[in-house]
Amino acid sequence: MSTRFVSTSAPVNPGHGPWPGTHRGGICPECRAEVRDPHSRHFRDPFHNCGECGPGAAITRRFPFVRENTSYAEFEPCPACRAENEAPGSRQAGSPSTSCPDCGPQYWIEPAPPLSSGGDLVYEVSGLLRRGKILALKDQRAFRLIARGDDDALVQRLRRRQEWRGTPVGLMVRDMEMARRVAVLDEESEEQLRAVSSPRVIVPFRPDAPVAVRLRELVEVELMLPPEPVYE
Repeated sequence: MSTRFVSTSAPVNPGHGPWPGTHRGGICPECRAEVRDPHSRHFRDPFHNCGECGPGAAITRRFPFVRENTSYAEFEPCPACRAENEAPGSRQAGSPSTSCPDCGPQYWIEPAPPLSSGGDLVYEVSGLLRRGKILALKDQRAFRLIARGDDDALVQRLRRRQEWRGTPVGLMVRDMEMARRVAVLDEESEEQLRAVSSPRVIVPFRPDAPVAVRLRELVEVELMLPPEPVYE
């Protein structure tokens, strides 16, 4: 079965050519590592990005592409973020969306559940998913319905809500090791999946994929690594 890829061309700033780093579809390896590092000030930062990755056109209100012309204009950078943004050679240098959990956008749960973890929303959301809830998660582009992919009854509920019509269903995996357990990958599809632009790679399921039977019945899966830090 041939591998197909779904991707889009970079947005263009009229009269100025492509914006710097405007693939704006994934997380660069450096930002991904910082989001996962408990010793980083960006640990679990759902909106972390740099000049090589991030929301790009999704936060733009007008040209030119500078902070005051984006939705980040209302967030005043803290001293640490300002220093990174102004440091020559920094990955954050000149990035309109430089921020951290102390000075950047915030996130919350609606309706607010009773918190059992001292206010750790990442923990709360993980618990809701483990308990079989379907969540509408607002990322930097749209609301996405997300749920566990290993529960047949839950997948069927999600299928009814989304009215799947034979199109591949998006399945997010944490890393390449998990991707290989779920789908049949060749060298080209692995390379595309690792790309910072994070295209959704349409590949066949493995017969023994650890997912719901109703998912495997679809034959193909639109496989992806976490496309934004919020999903990490």
